[in-house]
Amino acid sequence: MFPVKHSFSYSYLLTGVPIGFKGSVGGLISVDEEKKNWVSRKSWFTVHGDDYLARGHHPDGLKGKLQDFLASQKIDHTQYSHAYLLTAAKFMNYSSNPVSIWHLYSQTNELKALVLEVNNTFDERHNYFLEPLPKPLNISPNAGCVKTRYTSKWPKNFYVSTFNDRSGRYSLSAVDPLAPNLTGSGYINMNITLSGPSNDNAMIVTLLRSSNSPLYPENMSAFEKLQFLSKWWWVGFATFPRTLQQAFKLFFRRKMPWAFRPEPRQGTISRPADMTEMFIEKHFRAFLRNRVEQSEEAVVIRYQSAGLSGENNAACIFNPTKLKRDAVLNYEIVVLTPAFYSNLLLYSSLRNALNYESAKNETISLSRHDLISKLLVENSESCIPSLNILGLSSPTKSVLLALSYLRNDPLLKANRDKTSTPNSNPNFPRVSELDTFMLQHATPAELRTYTWKLARLVMIDHIALNSLILWDLEVFFAHTLSLFFLLRKTFG
Repeated sequence: MFPVKHSFSYSYLLTGVPIGFKGSVGGLISVDEEKKNWVSRKSWFTVHGDDYLARGHHPDGLKGKLQDFLASQKIDHTQYSHAYLLTAAKFMNYSSNPVSIWHLYSQTNELKALVLEVNNTFDERHNYFLEPLPKPLNISPNAGCVKTRYTSKWPKNFYVSTFNDRSGRYSLSAVDPLAPNLTGSGYINMNITLSGPSNDNAMIVTLLRSSNSPLYPENMSAFEKLQFLSKWWWVGFATFPRTLQQAFKLFFRRKMPWAFRPEPRQGTISRPADMTEMFIEKHFRAFLRNRVEQSEEAVVIRYQSAGLSGENNAACIFNPTKLKRDAVLNYEIVVLTPAFYSNLLLYSSLRNALNYESAKNETISLSRHDLISKLLVENSESCIPSLNILGLSSPTKSVLLALSYLRNDPLLKANRDKTSTPNSNPNFPRVSELDTFMLQHATPAELRTYTWKLARLVMIDHIALNSLILWDLEVFFAHTLSLFFLLRKTFG
């Protein structure tokens, strides 16, 4: 039984792109062309490899991105001779793209695999690789060819809707839009169903079907292009407001319960890091490198960041002078979301951060938790630096010391009933290992920036319930009130 029934439909514009093509078609759509500002572009709609699969740039555009993704799944890309992407192209450098569908074809031009690239409204992304099973449809014997429907089932691993958590299973039923043998008309007919984790009862059914025949820009007259633009330019801008409208109906009218967003799992592409998180990540990585170099043992850390792109996304950290030893300790640290970096500054101890963020908040994954904690905490310098290191004559260091008293360590806050917790001695400031590292190794400019960012995060934690959204609203209202009183004082 369905506790809540709700349905809606709306128009949606999809662009079909053969992977490997680069250029402009009919002045309407460009693929993998050099990025320019919207005014200087030759096409109204754009599809660029930088916006798909892994974040970052690839010189081969969509083709290179697809090959890298298949390699990450340990799949040989040469078994697929052709690929075709269905996606919502950008208009005026904007698109709202819930799902993009990559069709992968064999040497005999048969559909062999699909990649569903799913995005949510939190700028997170998850890519599902599927090898659907073909099933011939029941068609009249007089038909010229036999159509095939492709089906597949897989577990849900990604938070998409505010009314559904990550539990459940997807099932797909689709027709190859280019059948037979890449000569088809491009008619889209796809059905994706979300069912519960313990049964096959459908909870959400999504249909994606062509409402009109495909359009080919190279065959359109100038008047037809003008008609097309007047009819479809607004669709991408309306996707997100339409989503909010339906969410409003479900929550306020249908009384659907809210499913709060969990942090992404390993394998999900997190949102991009903001400037604060990028700054903290840079110095956290330097801290890891320092610990490896100072370790008496041969250590290799495979570190995966979150929210960064390109070459900055991952690193292998080791001390080459110690790798000649027989016993090498291999560790893996995978940050699942850039929220880990901003959370990190709120902890009085790195051990507390590793414990709470890996077990409770699930913002980081550690291969060998106890040994990594020992390497980063027990083998580092004391987290309570001496006064000469703090340098109380320095205003920046004095502010950092004062802020350390204001820290509200999430682990300590969650365990107030415990009598003994790491670094809870009230006679000393809660200066973390990362604080100490910055005091000893950062430049004066870096230390000032670090102290300011710590101050901002402490204020957000104390007066905005550790919510950036609430903090931004408070800042907005503060600016508004300040402007109001300034104008009132100026003009009476």
